[in-house]
Amino acid sequence: MKLPKPEKPSEKRSGSKPLPAEAAVHLGNPFYKMVAGLSAECLPSKVLKRAIQGGMDLLGLDSGEIALWDEERRRLVLRSTQNMSADFEGRTRPPEEGIIGEVFRTGKTAVEENPLFPGPEKFKEKSCRAAIATPLKIGDEIIGFLRLQTASLKRKISEQDALLLEAWAGHAAIAIRNAERFEANRRRSARSEILQRNIKEINSSLSLATVLRQALRHGVKLCGMESGWILLWDDPEECFVVKTVVNAPEALVGKRLKWGEDLPGRAAQEQRILIANDYGPESPPFSAAIAGRFGALMAIPLVRREKPIGILCCAAEESDRHVSKVVQKEVELFSRHAAVAIFNADTFQSLRTASGELEQKMEGAARESHLLREQMVRKEKLAALGQIVGSVNHEFRQPLEVITNAVYYLKAQMERNDIGPIKKEFERFLNIISEECVNTTDLVNELLNFTRKKDAAPLAVDLNKLLESQLQRIQIPDKVRLKKRFAPALPMIHADPVQLSRAFQNIILNGIQAMPKGGVLHVSTESSSGPAAVAIRDSGIGISPDHMKKIFEPLFTTKVKGVGLGLSLVKEYVEANQGRIEVQSKVGAGTTFRISFPALPLPEPSRASLAHLEEGSSEGEKKRHSGIRF
Repeated sequence: MKLPKPEKPSEKRSGSKPLPAEAAVHLGNPFYKMVAGLSAECLPSKVLKRAIQGGMDLLGLDSGEIALWDEERRRLVLRSTQNMSADFEGRTRPPEEGIIGEVFRTGKTAVEENPLFPGPEKFKEKSCRAAIATPLKIGDEIIGFLRLQTASLKRKISEQDALLLEAWAGHAAIAIRNAERFEANRRRSARSEILQRNIKEINSSLSLATVLRQALRHGVKLCGMESGWILLWDDPEECFVVKTVVNAPEALVGKRLKWGEDLPGRAAQEQRILIANDYGPESPPFSAAIAGRFGALMAIPLVRREKPIGILCCAAEESDRHVSKVVQKEVELFSRHAAVAIFNADTFQSLRTASGELEQKMEGAARESHLLREQMVRKEKLAALGQIVGSVNHEFRQPLEVITNAVYYLKAQMERNDIGPIKKEFERFLNIISEECVNTTDLVNELLNFTRKKDAAPLAVDLNKLLESQLQRIQIPDKVRLKKRFAPALPMIHADPVQLSRAFQNIILNGIQAMPKGGVLHVSTESSSGPAAVAIRDSGIGISPDHMKKIFEPLFTTKVKGVGLGLSLVKEYVEANQGRIEVQSKVGAGTTFRISFPALPLPEPSRASLAHLEEGSSEGEKKRHSGIRF
C-alpha cells in the first residue's frame, strides 16, 4: 500500500494521539477502512492480530508483536505476534530494558537498528536489522506497546513511519481496550452464571459429606487450580481438621492444624484470602503429608457471621500460578455461601443424629417398659400358680394314691376270680382310671417341678445312650415312624441326666402330638468339631410365626387340655445345663428343635450315671405313653 507523506515530515511527534485533521486528509480512505475493520472486531485475540498486521502493512515491515501491561504483576505480557516464534507469546518483560524501557520512560516512539534483546538465547531474533516501537496510549495511560521489525538491510525506518505508526497505535489502543472490556464482561457474565449454579448446587443438599465434596470441587475450579482440601473447626479439639481432599494425598484427611498455624491457619485468623507461591508447609502434620507436592497454595477462610468455621485450600504444583483480583473476589463470594451451606448441613446432621439417638432411647425405654410389664404379669401368674400348686398337691395327692391302690387291688382280685362276661368291661374302665391317675399325678409333678428351683446335678453324660434309653420308655404310636441317626464319635457332655431326660421326653411327646394323622419323627445327634447337639424333627402341623415368640413362655398353650408348662420347663432344663435351644418351624411342614451343649474332655461315664437316671425317673414317667399337655 502506497501512502502520501504527511504535511510536516521533519517535525518530531510525541505521544500516540490520532493524526490531526490536516494530516489525516492525506491518508485517505484506505487508512480509515483499516481502522473501521479493526474497531469492528470484538475478540481480543483478533484485534491484536489485526493491529500488528495493520502496522506491518502500513510500514511494509516483516514481523511484529504487541505486549500489554499487567497491573497486578507489574510487568508487560507479550500477548500476540506475527511472523515470530510462537514461544514468545505469554512471556513477560520488565518495562525498564532496551527499546521497551525507552518507550515506557518517554511515552514516545523509538527506533533501533540491530537491537539486542534481553533474556534467554532462544528468545533473541538475530535476523532483526531494524525495529520500531510505539506506545499504545489512551489519553495519558499507556496500556502496552506495538513493536515492528524488519530483517532487510535496505529498509530504513523514517520519521514518517513513526508518525504513521503512532496514528495507527492510537486507534489500536482504543480497539484493544474495547475488546478487552467486551471480553471481560462476557467472561464475568459467564463466571457469574457458573458461580450462581455452583452456589445453588452446594445449597441443594443437607448431607455434610456431599456439601464438602461439592464446595471443594467448585472452589478448586474457580481458583484455576487442580488440588485442594477442606478443614473444619473442631470445638472439642480446638483445632482445624482436614475432612476431605481432591487430587491430594489421602493421608492428609484427619490432620490437625492449630489456630494461626501455617498459611491456612493464618488465613482463618486474619479472615482474608492468603496466597503463597513457592509454598512450603510450616506445620509438622502438613509437612509430612504434602511436602514437595505443591508450589502454590491459596487459603480461603470459610466465615459465617464473622466466625471462621473452616478453611478451603486450593493448591497447584507450579509455584508461579497467578490468581487475579477478579477471581479472588469471586472465590471470596463463593466461600461465604459455602460456609453457610456447610454450617447448615453440619447442623442438620447433628440434629438428625441427636434425633436418632433420642428415638433409640425412647424405643429402648418402651421395650424395657414392655418387658417389665410382662415380667410383672408373669410373676403375678407364677405367684398365683404357686399357691394353686400347694393346694393341688395337698388335695390331689392323697385321693390319687387311694384310687391307685384300689385299682391295683381290684385287678388282683379279677385275676383270682372269674366274674364272667363283665370282666373285660371291668378291665377297660380300670385301665382308664389308672391312666387318668397317672396323667393327673404327672401334671401335679410338673407343677411342682416348675415352682421349684432347678439346680442341675451334672454328671458325665453320653447323649446317644440317654436318647436311646428315653425312646425305649416312650410308646410310639403305630402311625408314627421313628428314624434315628446317632453320631458314632459324639463327645461326652457335663449335664444333669434327669433334667435332660425330662426335656427330651417333652419334646419327643410334643412332636408325636403334632402328628395326629401320623408322620415321621427324626431323632439325631451330631458334632462337627464343636458342641454336641441333638436334633428332634417332626413332620407335623408346625408352629405359626405369631406363636413362635411365645412357645417358651410359661402358661402359654394352644391345646384344649394343658397348662402350657412343657416347653418352658424344657428351656429351663437346657439352660440350667449350659445348653442352647433353637427352633425352626413351618406351618404344614413340621418343627425342628436343636439342642446343643458344650463338649468337655471328661472321662467315660460310669454306671452310676445311668443308675441315677433310673432312680430319678418317677413311676409315672416309666408308665406314661400319652403326651404332656402344654
